[in-house]
Amino acid sequence: MLSSRNKTRIVIKLTGALFAKNADNIVIVKDIVAQIKQLSSTYQFAMVIGGGSFFKGSTDGSRWQMRTDNAHQVGMLATIANSLIFADLLEQAGLDVCILSSLDVASFAQLCTPQALHTAFNNDKLVIFAGGLGVPYFSTDTAAVIRAAQIGASSVWKATNVAGVYLQDPHEDSQAVPVQKISAQYALEHALGVMDSTAYVIARDHKLPIRIFDAKVPHAFIKVAQDPEYASTILPE
Repeated sequence: MLSSRNKTRIVIKLTGALFAKNADNIVIVKDIVAQIKQLSSTYQFAMVIGGGSFFKGSTDGSRWQMRTDNAHQVGMLATIANSLIFADLLEQAGLDVCILSSLDVASFAQLCTPQALHTAFNNDKLVIFAGGLGVPYFSTDTAAVIRAAQIGASSVWKATNVAGVYLQDPHEDSQAVPVQKISAQYALEHALGVMDSTAYVIARDHKLPIRIFDAKVPHAFIKVAQDPEYASTILPE
């Protein structure tokens, strides 16, 4: 196994939809854990996990007619819940995990400080960034890209529920196919909905490629690691 200094550092953004309560998702998430363990000998992973299976601030808040900032706070707490679930599964698989939260929830996770982050990576822990960015109006996509810039990651892997980046909405156009490569500037100018505009800007400005793929495909993470042409890539150029 490589030392932590020699590993490729990656931020994985994992869709919270995978933590919805059904038997199929449990199988999928446990398989993702196995893939991450297999790759951990050469990759140092940090993760951002969505909270949509519990509460999605941008949409569920509207349904409840909540104030936007309050709705986003609930969404941030939902990411902590999913982080606790995933950390438990990773630990059962024998991985050393550290949850670092943007929110002060000392009973559940360490506060994310530069010192805590430095210690976790020096000890070769898999870091889960929970609680979003700790402020409303920012998505977990944006959190993932900001965290990647913060830790000097080489790229972001967005493991979601679609096969990649589409120029047309695949839910509305059955003929839509994912594109292999596209620039962050193009995605921003054409408001491609696979990520939010802030994430595109930060990825572009910090030279971070983003690889987007379907988390439910068997061995998807292994394929992303082994094949640079697998999955759609949003390039910072």
